Amino acid sequence: MMSAPVPRPGILEISPYVGGKSTLAGVERVIKLASNESALGPSPRAVEAYREASGRLHRYPDGGADALRAALGEAHGLDPARLVCGSGSDELLDLLDRATHLKRLHHMGESRQSLRGKTLAMYFEKPSLRTHVTFEAGISQLGGHAILLRPEQVGIGTRETPQDVARALSRIGEALV
Repeated sequence: MMSAPVPRPGILEISPYVGGKSTLAGVERVIKLASNESALGPSPRAVEAYREASGRLHRYPDGGADALRAALGEAHGLDPARLVCGSGSDELLDLLDRATHLKRLHHMGESRQSLRGKTLAMYFEKPSLRTHVTFEAGISQLGGHAILLRPEQVGIGTRETPQDVARALSRIGEALV
């Protein structure tokens, strides 16, 4: 029978993290720089933005962060398609770590077949060779099958309602990119 791991001495004496609370011996006011907390409270502009959005907080936010990426791109002269947004730095670091790991496996001649036997439909409103080829290659390398759907083929909003397209695609594929 295997024994349970034993933590190093002192580990169990460390107090668990409590959001918003920090103490440091001999210091009256501690300001943390390593967390998503502000020692100064929310900015007045953030409070106003929250008030303005309060009537629609029951809806999921735009998962692709299109409006945010467009605004950042315009403000900083960047291509919004090349900006990545996530739910905090942990998510973005995890995505980069996974991508690096998968790329390393691919270069070593190994691959994860996490999409084996799965069909993924790709729909791009605007033609983009780099995006199309990148997604199709990635799906293929993970063992999946990609189907490219063009706007003129699908006719969302003209020949087909979004609901009809979603219903049809859900019968033939596991995901829509």
